[in-house]
Amino acid sequence: MARRFTSARAAAVVAVSLLAIASGARADLAEEARVAARERDFSRAAALWTRLAEAGDHDAQYQLGSLYRAGRGVKQDPRQAFRWWLASAEGGDARSQFCVAGLYRDGWGTPRDREAALRWFRAAAAQGHAGAIEKLAELEAAPAAAVSAASRTRAPVAERPRSKMPAAPEPAPASVRAADSAAWLARGEGGAEALSVAARRGEADIARGLIARGIPLEVRDEAGDTPLLAAARNGHAEIVAALAVAHADLRAHASDGRSALSLAAGEGHTATVRVLLERGADANDRDGARRTPLVWAASRGSAEIARLLIGAGARPDDPDGDGITPLLYAIRSGKPDAARVLLEAGARPEIRDETGEPALCLALRGASSGMAMALIEHGASSTTLCADGTPVLACAAAAGDAVAAHALLARGAPVDAPNRLGSTALMIAAGQGHLVVVETLLEAKADPEARGQRRATALMFAAAAGKQTVVEALVRREVRLGAKNEKGLTAADLARQGGYTEVAAYLEAEAEKSGGLLGVF
Repeated sequence: MARRFTSARAAAVVAVSLLAIASGARADLAEEARVAARERDFSRAAALWTRLAEAGDHDAQYQLGSLYRAGRGVKQDPRQAFRWWLASAEGGDARSQFCVAGLYRDGWGTPRDREAALRWFRAAAAQGHAGAIEKLAELEAAPAAAVSAASRTRAPVAERPRSKMPAAPEPAPASVRAADSAAWLARGEGGAEALSVAARRGEADIARGLIARGIPLEVRDEAGDTPLLAAARNGHAEIVAALAVAHADLRAHASDGRSALSLAAGEGHTATVRVLLERGADANDRDGARRTPLVWAASRGSAEIARLLIGAGARPDDPDGDGITPLLYAIRSGKPDAARVLLEAGARPEIRDETGEPALCLALRGASSGMAMALIEHGASSTTLCADGTPVLACAAAAGDAVAAHALLARGAPVDAPNRLGSTALMIAAGQGHLVVVETLLEAKADPEARGQRRATALMFAAAAGKQTVVEALVRREVRLGAKNEKGLTAADLARQGGYTEVAAYLEAEAEKSGGLLGVF
């Protein structure tokens, strides 16, 4: 009874909190938090998302949990990450359900609990979360003891989830292999089970002997794999070749819906991919989530495998069931070489993800200069606006990517185009302290006197953030030192207000040299 009363009281508190933040205000706060995160102001984003999370906003709870896991804008705290993700997961957010499952599996921020991990992976998978579907298959296929042992060796740090099945067991010593082979072949023991074990472990001699005996090739093991799938998953190309020659079914799918080719591509087994393609595997086969082998190769960032698949007829722009193309997966993997292979094969550089974010914005916001340049060089528009209305040049400025900024300017990017808050690329770069980007923009005739949010200039952005070198660079351009923002504050005032006394003193001394604080409101 007490527990029910506590839950009811907590629900009432959340309801009151939600009422306290009106619907329109919540949307404004959420947008402001997203903009702050885009501009790398994670402390402000954390503060805004905390207000919303405490009011029961499940997206904000997910975002706040992500900040605590990564230590962005807040001190890294696994318990806080777990707390907020769990609140969001209980509200039905599939992303948070996936994250909570991972924390339970790894024992990070909460005691390790395999059953709880399975339960939350299943909840997220039921909503179609691709990562949860993969991880659920892995966890269900792995013995509990093996998962526990593997988790104990993992350092309790934030990691990006990887699509990887448990590693194959180490091959047995040669003497044991010979004994096993003699037992299975001479006494007739093992049968189909023996072939699966040999395929999984990479015992090529034993596998060939069993195939020669006519052991059935399509019997599935406890994980749901045929011998071909087990060999492909673990990268045993020699066994895959032997099974293919014996006419094992190349179209068979694992319990997670992947073909042997998708398994090998997703795990980075280049030799196995080559063997399967040579034997006629379908380069455009789809799993249950409509992901092709090329999607799996791109998600891993494997340029060589992507090249093999495209050479075998894989279509570079085929999306998965969520509309995500191989190029978008390559961008998320952070591997420019894979993206270049796809672009050279005709993948569209203007593609957008499921949220409407252009590929170029994803690359710039992922701080991948090589990826951004690959897209620009293959025709991504220099005038593209990101999903939140930010010009791509402003994205490059926020990322401190002078190379991309120079390339965009050379291709006609409007140098003074503002974002939705009125900030130009120069203001953003100045506030972030990206000196090379600032100088690149000034060389391209960016207006240092332009006014942005709260009528602030680039100099004010730099001074308020204490960016001394940028302040000096702008002063050398003879900007107006006495210009004031909407509150009547100069750059020197803002620097002193922020505790940057050396910057303030420098600006005041420069103003003195120029004969006073010259400028206009």
